[in-house]
Amino acid sequence: MLAPFLERYHIADSDTIVVAFSGGADSMYLLFFLLQIHPRAHIVVGHFNHRLRGGESDADEQFVRNFCEQNALTLEVGSSDI
Repeated sequence: MLAPFLERYHIADSDTIVVAFSGGADSMYLLFFLLQIHPRAHIVVGHFNHRLRGGESDADEQFVRNFCEQNALTLEVGSSDI
């Protein structure tokens, strides 16, 4: 079923949505919402570790990796010292 929210923006069930996911509350809600209205197979999670907070940044990345693995989500990760 295509949710009215996505239909308004002409996003079909077969379209891939890439969602930026930090692991924080706001991105967690966005991802949870998308999982309710769009096929899981057409959601790609993107995470970028800016390495600004040392071990905490690495822990955030690991949380995202674990969450995506546990929920069978495609994940793309990047990182760089900025």
